[in-house]
Amino acid sequence: MIFKNILKNLTMYRLHIFKILFFELTNIIRGYKVNRFTSSKDKNINDNIPCPYFFLNKINKKIKNKKFNIFLDFGSGSGRVIDYFNRNTEGKKFIGIEFYYENFQYCRKKFSKNENISFINKDFTNYDFLKHDADCYFFNHPTNNNEIYLEILKKIINKNDFNKEILLIFVNFEISDLTYLKKAECIENYKIGDRKGYSIYCIKN
Repeated sequence: MIFKNILKNLTMYRLHIFKILFFELTNIIRGYKVNRFTSSKDKNINDNIPCPYFFLNKINKKIKNKKFNIFLDFGSGSGRVIDYFNRNTEGKKFIGIEFYYENFQYCRKKFSKNENISFINKDFTNYDFLKHDADCYFFNHPTNNNEIYLEILKKIINKNDFNKEILLIFVNFEISDLTYLKKAECIENYKIGDRKGYSIYCIKN
């Protein structure tokens, strides 16, 4: 089933597949090896299909000059996203929230020498993630339930004690999923077809 879903996802990238494969191969050669795929048995949670390095490269170029300190990844899987941004930024703290214990253990071992990286084995849908005071949130479509996203966004946007910019990064979302962000500034919206691409939003007080 997981391979069927991978193939389905790849075909949705259309002609961009050549760029995506180029970045995958290039980054693997450079030593980026966090590429585990896992299948979910929960209908509300998506399979862990890693975010393309093509997207991560473009996102990094857009946010590298933004002043954020704590990067929080919802559904961090095998840590691929955190690994990439940790290698390409300095002075940042990274937090991954991962529901599956196997992935959590894998990440805890792989990043054991990185003092600025931590992983939490929790269900982020009912976890108090606001206590980490993150100012950059990353969503790689970890759940099929849009109501969960809206509730999380509501918590972030309605948090009334932050006095800094908050970055929100969404990968492989339909724009209709992001209607709650109408008060936030869209920094970049990169689309491939109807269901692939990414959006970067900034909340300013």
